[in-house]
Amino acid sequence: MDILRDRSSGVLRLSQEKYLEQVLKTFGMQGVSSVQTPIGLQFKLKAVSKPEEADQMKKMEDIPYGSAVGSLMYAMVGSRPDLAYGLGLVSRYMGKPGTEHWAAVKWMLRYVKGAAGLSLLFTKGSDFQVRGYCDSDYASDRDRSRSITGFVFTVGGNTVSWRSCLQKVVAWSTTEAEYISLSESSREAVWLKGICEELGFKQQAAEIYCDSHSAIYLAKNSMFHERTKHVRVKYNFIRELVAHGFVKVLKIHTSENPADALTKVLPGEKFSASRARIISEVSVKRDDAEADKANGAGKVNRCLTEGGAYAREVSVIERVTVILFLNKKEQRDLKRKMQDEAVDSSDSMNVPDIVLQSSSPKLSQKQDYIFHGGRRHVRPYYFEFIAHVNKRWTGKTIVDLFADEFKGRPRDYYVGAVKSGRIKVDGETVPVSYIVKSSQKITHFLHRHEPPVMTDDVEILLKEPDVVTVCKPASIPVHPCGQYRKNTVVGILDAEHDLGPLFPIHRLDRLVSGLLIIARTAAKADFFRQQIEGGLVKKRYIAKVIGVFPEDEKVVDANINYNGSEGRSTAEDASSSGDDKKVKGKPACTKFTRIDTNGTHSLVLCEPVTGRTHQIRVHLQYTGHPIANDPLYLTQHVDDLETKIAKRIDAGERKLVSPEDYMYSSEDFSIDPMCTNCPKLIPQGYEEHDEALWLHCVRYSGTGWEYECPYPSWASLALPFS
Repeated sequence: MDILRDRSSGVLRLSQEKYLEQVLKTFGMQGVSSVQTPIGLQFKLKAVSKPEEADQMKKMEDIPYGSAVGSLMYAMVGSRPDLAYGLGLVSRYMGKPGTEHWAAVKWMLRYVKGAAGLSLLFTKGSDFQVRGYCDSDYASDRDRSRSITGFVFTVGGNTVSWRSCLQKVVAWSTTEAEYISLSESSREAVWLKGICEELGFKQQAAEIYCDSHSAIYLAKNSMFHERTKHVRVKYNFIRELVAHGFVKVLKIHTSENPADALTKVLPGEKFSASRARIISEVSVKRDDAEADKANGAGKVNRCLTEGGAYAREVSVIERVTVILFLNKKEQRDLKRKMQDEAVDSSDSMNVPDIVLQSSSPKLSQKQDYIFHGGRRHVRPYYFEFIAHVNKRWTGKTIVDLFADEFKGRPRDYYVGAVKSGRIKVDGETVPVSYIVKSSQKITHFLHRHEPPVMTDDVEILLKEPDVVTVCKPASIPVHPCGQYRKNTVVGILDAEHDLGPLFPIHRLDRLVSGLLIIARTAAKADFFRQQIEGGLVKKRYIAKVIGVFPEDEKVVDANINYNGSEGRSTAEDASSSGDDKKVKGKPACTKFTRIDTNGTHSLVLCEPVTGRTHQIRVHLQYTGHPIANDPLYLTQHVDDLETKIAKRIDAGERKLVSPEDYMYSSEDFSIDPMCTNCPKLIPQGYEEHDEALWLHCVRYSGTGWEYECPYPSWASLALPFS
């Protein structure tokens, strides 16, 4: 491999032109005419059939099929991602190749004849972030109907990793095929992100671009879907990465997806456009190739002897080149030297006033929190939101887009953010009159204020090597979502107990308290989820409801219909509807048993058979006994005076103070001059919502395991308002 450098323009290339010319000479293809694509549209390859096997084996007896495929494979692994799909196709038939397969290999050699001079290009740049592009081709394997996964990753805009291969399972739909491709890509993203951080480059969430809306939605939604239960559990790992902020899944148009060329045969023009996004179209000059090889080897030796001090002096491109020469032990030694020297020199480093969140794998630190008036606040921090222009946004000016879609801040703020470059389009500062186009990337760098939660501790009930169970307080979300990131159970456990990364097995609504089971390894998460998907898990909750609940066991079998715009659900009994009336919602069933009553309230054991949004709350309302402090489902005719008194008693015991009473201190955080929330701790629009619901998860059990959580203080009925 030749390493060629143009120092004046800051460009480095990796080329295997000499090697490929030797390959063509070895197989007698140096004089053939060239073609435009690695695989022609006419090739529909499949395994040799049994009747043809003997005849084909005889014809292929003296043909070096395996040697030719192996020679091209060496070039593909080193610097030629454009050969990945074609080689993945012909390598499937290495055991019993036929004449049609050999014709495809010769076609690839003809392609190499005209494209031997292509090279991987590395350029200088300040944006050293991991970005990936993935795609799939549904059921394109003619032998086993398997789909193809293809992905390509760039770091700082330079192609560093690629793959094209058959998926290990048969996908049932295009959505599943795209989702599997997305999940496989996420593992590569995490590995590359770790490598970059080890080399000293701070990383935000790795971006993975996919051209399937359904796969993206599935990756971002952490709940199970009836139509996707057949998807192998291991592929749902992508959901955890998205939920924890390690990976961002973004939309890209198919015509702009470079991974398209790694999954299917494309016509000449489309292939050339896709190839241009991942590999340099310009042939390299060899004038300084030998000198650069020696220079590269010299840099390796200096890194190993002088350590991180020298590694930090070389450019980004040179540092990546050096790593290509190092084995795993040498990489570990270099990493340790750089870390040791970073500690010694940290006092002399200049830190900018405004920085993004640390690229540390920790979600949060102890010092990230401020406790005031009975609530846990998060110190405001800088954060970058990323979105892509959808159909509804297309054609709007950048300011109109934000003013119409994100009403939490005034229009004047968005005008200032665009002018100052805090809002960018495709990484570039644009004028306020700029009209956005479909699929463009929009970033918004802002001073983020999270809503507060109650100060209750996240109590660890059980801590084992592969699982931890906690008693989740009400008011705290389980994992990062919406406005919450650090003020979550996962964030607090990371900050206060150094537990991470974590894999929540199930979720509880923000206002619900009780048992939360969290896996500490992906394997343990798979174990639990297989049982959840198989319907083997039993759940128990307790609720404090209005009135005297019936003494006998009561089973509610009523569909749950969730209205996303209103944020609430309704129940409809399927048995009471006429034959001509279509029942709305999804089937849901809950079993209720009264534990105790004092004549005003009742304590009820709730055992949901299914898991729908607000199922227990809606089914209790359906029985005429809603949860006593549920603001969403208390019926209109119920006099909730007792509930209001109980809330005031609870607030008094907690010594709650309104967040509005917070007095700013420069020791807590620095005011951002553009922030519309500063100097307050709370974000604009925050209201003191009901912080706790009298609904508590007490037990989860499955095959061979059972976890429990103590009852909360409100579960006593000695007094009406206890």
